[in-house]
Amino acid sequence: MREEITKVLNLVANGAVNVPQAMDLLDAIGVFDERVEQVISPSGAKLVCVNVESYMGDELNLKLPVAMFRSAETATQLVKRYLKPGDALYDKVEQAFITARELLDSGAIGELINVCSHKGDELHISIN
Repeated sequence: MREEITKVLNLVANGAVNVPQAMDLLDAIGVFDERVEQVISPSGAKLVCVNVESYMGDELNLKLPVAMFRSAETATQLVKRYLKPGDALYDKVEQAFITARELLDSGAIGELINVCSHKGDELHISIN
């Protein structure tokens, strides 16, 4: 099953499918099966919520399956697609995701990451 998940994540990373389409594909191969979710996440979490709010009022709200969030490259690329290299949060996304993955592995749930830039940009990561 991991091979199929990786293929779907690569499709998202390459822009061949969007996140809702990827979720449909993952659902079709059984990623959202309760038993599989327990193996993927010790806490039993099903979704990782990533919220980015810019000081200019732009918002990005993603709900990713735990399996998709575990792919460091794919999850980071999804968020960075909405940020620009000059944005205050751009360089903090990767470290925030690494920290959130470590917390997920330890069984943590709820709001895990809350980063605010000096400009007022915010990044929130929670696990439900």
